[in-house]
Amino acid sequence: MTTQTSLKLADDKFRDEMMGNAPITTMAAGDLLRKNVPRDTTPDTKTVMEYNNSVVDDWEKNVLRKFANSEGKVPAGRVWQSFSIFVEGNDVRSRLKHAKHLPTYSDETVKYWIEYLMQPMSELIKDGHTIPLMGWGIIRSAMASYFANLKYCKVLQNTTDPYKVEVEFNRHPELIHGRPYPYGLNDEMISEMSEKIGVLTRNKFSIV
Repeated sequence: MTTQTSLKLADDKFRDEMMGNAPITTMAAGDLLRKNVPRDTTPDTKTVMEYNNSVVDDWEKNVLRKFANSEGKVPAGRVWQSFSIFVEGNDVRSRLKHAKHLPTYSDETVKYWIEYLMQPMSELIKDGHTIPLMGWGIIRSAMASYFANLKYCKVLQNTTDPYKVEVEFNRHPELIHGRPYPYGLNDEMISEMSEKIGVLTRNKFSIV
């Protein structure tokens, strides 16, 4: 690496850190996520967009303002993670509310599909496109259920206050990033399976 490249990387990192620490008002942060609802939009789209905006309003009022300084500002770099935690908390509670009517899979089933998808593509494609994609769906669904239960047990069951939820999540950064993986998985395995699924998805037959 040349000196010039090193200096550029250092400058980029410094700029990113400065932007991340730059103060932004809570209202401005909310405005980054809120969207104007066009007059000519369909009723269903209007319903969804208005709901999305209400979620942003809720988050700004009940979480972001509590983190703000005396000037009503927060570090810009904190905004997206804070909002992601807020939405994640809502999603986990909704998932658990409907848990009895969502599919569940045994460890044996999930590990079967992991072992299956770790085969070479030359073996996977013998089953066509649908079966590998279904196997991947089972793995993803099982992982989502695993982490939803974990997040509920470690954080969400202790409080319904979204501000306190974020405080607790920040004490468990591994949960924010979905770690550690269950079922003996690791980053390399996830990456390999995901790449194979991407190849299969991009090259499916287009049957009209």
